[in-house]
This record gives sequence, C-alpha cells and structure tokens, in this order.
Amino acid sequence: MKSVVRKVIDLKARRLNNTMKRLTTDVALLKAENEDLQQTVRIKRSCRRRDKSLFDDLEINDETKKMFFSSNKIQMTCNHQIQRIEEKQQTAIQKTNEKKQKKLRKLEKQRLIAERKMKQKKKRRSERRKRSEKRSYERRNWSDDV
Repeated sequence: MKSVVRKVIDLKARRLNNTMKRLTTDVALLKAENEDLQQTVRIKRSCRRRDKSLFDDLEINDETKKMFFSSNKIQMTCNHQIQRIEEKQQTAIQKTNEKKQKKLRKLEKQRLIAERKMKQKKKRRSERRKRSEKRSYERRNWSDDV
C-alpha cells in the first residue's frame, strides 16, 4: 500500500491510508477487549457458588426412597453445614495471613539484600579512596625525592 501511495500522494490516498490505520487499530482494540471480557466471564462462572442440598449429609439408604426427617436430624445437618462454611472461612483467613507473612518475609529479605549492597558499595568506595590517597602520597614522596 505504501509503495503505491508514495508515488501518488493525493488527498484520497491519504484518507484511505488513515482509514485503514484507524480500522486496524479499532479491530485490535476490540479483540483485546473481547478477550478480557471472555476471561472475566470464565472467572465469574468458576467462582459461582454451587450449594449442596441440605439432605446430602444424612446418608439415607432406603430402598423405597421415602424420607421422613425429624427436626433433630434437620437441625444437626444445618449445624454441620454451618460448621463446614466456618471451616472454609477459617482456612481462607489462614491462607491470607500466610500470604501476608510470606510477603513480609520477602520484603524483609529484599531490604537486607539492599543493605548489604549499600555496605559493599561503601566498603569499595572507602577502599578506592584509601588506594587513591596512598597513590597520591607515594607520588608526592616520589616527586620530593627527585
């Protein structure tokens, strides 16, 4: 396109070139936006909570499939589900605390590394300064001797 347009650079060719550039950038932006939205939908679907039914924990093995539940059994099942939810929340809290601790350890390690580097730089500078002072002193003494 550019080789053809370079020879004949009139207003129509410029408009055509600008339109093509605009359309290609629009397509690229729309593709990126579409991919992001699809990923968001996938994440939302995977995070959707699927609750178990209340009576899955009762473990009834009745061939006739007739179910009669006492209020005590129902209450026990409800309590068991609440306990499981609380355990999940506790594990989630524990995981976040562990992540925070790990991040703090990492930051502390980075700080210690940075301090060591600064000490090494200071040590090198002082060694260079001593060497340069020693050289200048030797030069002065040598020049005095000559």
